[in-house]
Amino acid sequence: MAAGAVRGSKGYWQITLAPGFTAVALRPIMHKMATLLEQVESDPMERRETLRLQTREQLRAALRELAPGEAVYVFCSLTQPYKFHARSDVDIAFLEERGRCSQYQIICLIEEHLHRPVDVLILYETRLKDKIQREGELWTG
Repeated sequence: MAAGAVRGSKGYWQITLAPGFTAVALRPIMHKMATLLEQVESDPMERRETLRLQTREQLRAALRELAPGEAVYVFCSLTQPYKFHARSDVDIAFLEERGRCSQYQIICLIEEHLHRPVDVLILYETRLKDKIQREGELWTG
């Protein structure tokens, strides 16, 4: 049996070829495998950052639709590069009680847009007010 190798970012993978196949004939397949392996092994921190940026854009769109003109603080991992990950929730603090719908309704509506858990606080009702104002980002929907 012939053998070939596919190089990934973390090393080589040995491939044993069935009788009748040559490495030259399988070069396109081996190239495709290398490409797929590189995608699988791509830097997890870059994937985190891409996910964070995508989620920020989705949140902006959701707030423009659901809370147009309202100011909110976005805080925690969504504001910190490379901290947000696939299991992260989204943390938002509205400056004041919402008149159009309840806090629980807005949580559900934003979760539907983002397909991930969302925590919504009313800024002046939380003991975290100073920390949120100091470390969070003020957005307008």
